[in-house]
Amino acid sequence: MEREALERRADGLAMHDGLKLENDDKVVPDSVAYTGTNDGESSDSGEDEECRMILQSDRATSNTDSEEESASQSIFALADETCFGIDEHVRMTCVDWILEVLPDTSDQPTHLRKDLSEHLRNSPETRWHAAQLFIRYFHHLGAVCSCTASPVSASGRQTLTEEALLAHDGSEAIVWDCAIACVALSVKFHRDVFPPFYMIPAREWGALAPHTISYDDLEIAQRDILDTLSHSIGCVTPGQYLHDFWLALPSLRALLAFDKGWEAAQEEAWAILLEAFMQPDVLRFPTSLLTACALIDGCVDVLIGHYKTKLHASSSFGRRRPSSGADGPIRKDRNVDLRKRATRAVQNVKMDAQELLGYTEVDFRYCRFWLRSAP
Repeated sequence: MEREALERRADGLAMHDGLKLENDDKVVPDSVAYTGTNDGESSDSGEDEECRMILQSDRATSNTDSEEESASQSIFALADETCFGIDEHVRMTCVDWILEVLPDTSDQPTHLRKDLSEHLRNSPETRWHAAQLFIRYFHHLGAVCSCTASPVSASGRQTLTEEALLAHDGSEAIVWDCAIACVALSVKFHRDVFPPFYMIPAREWGALAPHTISYDDLEIAQRDILDTLSHSIGCVTPGQYLHDFWLALPSLRALLAFDKGWEAAQEEAWAILLEAFMQPDVLRFPTSLLTACALIDGCVDVLIGHYKTKLHASSSFGRRRPSSGADGPIRKDRNVDLRKRATRAVQNVKMDAQELLGYTEVDFRYCRFWLRSAP
């Protein structure tokens, strides 16, 4: 947590125990809006209603200076909207590529290309880290370019290199160079430094790129990212938090004490965390809070599947088609009931994680609602 706080303050981002935000002229962004569904797998209506009340409370008190009223708000709802140095469509396209890209192994691939493909398939943490580096880098660019008086930001960041300013001002190809460089840096961080592995050569990154990139361009992009982030690329990633939650929370181990329960919960949590990068304000939340909320929602989904399996196994006639159809009211009511049951079951885990990390109830509610508002 201390390392994460230092990293976020260096990036000019809010942290629950440090940054004091002025409330004047700050409102909850309209982009974090409720987009509930009508199907049986939608979130518990009571929980969604409470989330909406929290958002309304944030809006109602956003223009006051009262400490008592501010205590009921999440500081992450009041944080400034993230400014990037690139077009939002380009950002989303590059992030989507980072989260999905795999090398072509269809035509007699090299041993190293097979290794790279296997690593990217099996390491969501590597992809998460690459996407985190990418948006942190362009968050720094956005902060610099929004400062009209000087290329040095108000928080005292160092002047960025010429390549960084070019990335903001001009070519989309340079942005793609940075996306490739982020994947390369993340793979080096999570794979290449561990024996018996060997470093992936530059030609493999050139083959991975969606456009033509030279060795010099790749080196320039990597160097520029390192310089911009002051060589602080060891981002705090969700993998360590997930490991620590499992060791520190007996309530979590008891909740998932069934076959492959923990493995399935981690898989669901990673899916939620990776999808969160498609939203423009993902940097609003610390990794610890995002991981805890994604794990809780992942546990809910896993428990629903577990309850359904037990329900079908307990029937002496096996599975059957409901008389009202698969999308009928009987099936919908059953799904809603199972979700409510799973939501109640994770409450102890949620409270333990909240106490462990030091976040407020409102912080957890707001972050979980934000995660579910993803398009």
